[in-house]
Amino acid sequence: YVGFTLTTNALHAKAIAVVTKSKWAHTFLTVPPMLGREMVMESDQGGVRMAPFDIDYRANPNQAYEVYRFKISQEKIDQSILMTMDLLESPYGYVEYFWFTWRAFLKLFGKDIKAQDNWFPVGTVCSGLVRLFIESAGYRNIFVGYGKDSANAQDVYEIVLAHPELFELIESKV
Repeated sequence: YVGFTLTTNALHAKAIAVVTKSKWAHTFLTVPPMLGREMVMESDQGGVRMAPFDIDYRANPNQAYEVYRFKISQEKIDQSILMTMDLLESPYGYVEYFWFTWRAFLKLFGKDIKAQDNWFPVGTVCSGLVRLFIESAGYRNIFVGYGKDSANAQDVYEIVLAHPELFELIESKV
C-alpha cells in the first residue's frame, strides 16, 4: 500500500506542508507483516527504514494519514518491494530540500520546474522511495512530466488520486 501522513505536532512536517502547499508532508509504503506486525518502509530523517505501522501511525495521536491499496498483482508488488529494499539504511536526502524549496518559490510566480531533475539527487526522500516502488511495478508512465527526484509527497498524492483504477483508499485517520 501507499500511505500519506502529516505529523500534526512536528514543526518540520508543517513547514514542508506549507512550503509545498501540501495536505501531506510525508509518504510511505506498507510492506508484508513481519511476525504478524504490520510494517512500513519509509525514508525519514534517519534514512530509509522499516517501522511498525501500528505504533508509529495508528496509535500515534499526532499522525494524520491515508493509506491506498495499489490494485496490482501480488507478484508486481513483491518485485517492487524487493527493489525498494535495496535502499534500506541509505541516508536521507536532506539536500534535495533546496531544490524543492526553489520549486515552491518559482510556483509562486507561475513557473513549475517539476520536469527538471533535482539538483542534489543524494540520498533518498520519502517521495523518491514511493516513486521507485510505483515505477518498479511497471507504472513509470504515471510520473511523466517529472524529472529525477522531483516529485514531492503532494505530487505523489495527486498522482494516486488521479488514478482510481490503480489506487483505492482503504484507511484514513484525519
